[in-house]
Formats: sequence, C-alpha cells, structure tokens
Amino acid sequence: MKNGFLNLSRKSGEEVFLFVGDTEGNETQIRLVVTEAENGQARLAFQAPANVDIWREELLD
Repeated sequence: MKNGFLNLSRKSGEEVFLFVGDTEGNETQIRLVVTEAENGQARLAFQAPANVDIWREELLD
C-alpha cells in the first residue's frame, strides 16, 4: 500500500504494531496498546524509540 487509510477495531488489552522503514533499510517498531475502551472513547499507550515523535492532532494546527 503506497498511501492509504486502515480502520481497525480493537478491544481493551489488544495491540497494534507499526514497522516503519527508512531509505537505508532500517526499521523502527512502534507498539500501540488499547489500555481502556468504553463509552466511545479509547485510552491508548504508545511504545516507541525516543527519536519517534508522537503528536495529538490538535497540536499540529
């Protein structure tokens, strides 16, 4: 997939892993855990190397 959008349904305790490659063939692993999900909201926990910036959408404006 070149560019796209993936919708996932996850339950509390389930995880998603992102593997991001660079032009030199190195790969960075990012772990996303749904720590809580109820009433239409989810609490997320990210585990990533220190060189990975994680931003909330509202801070990008």
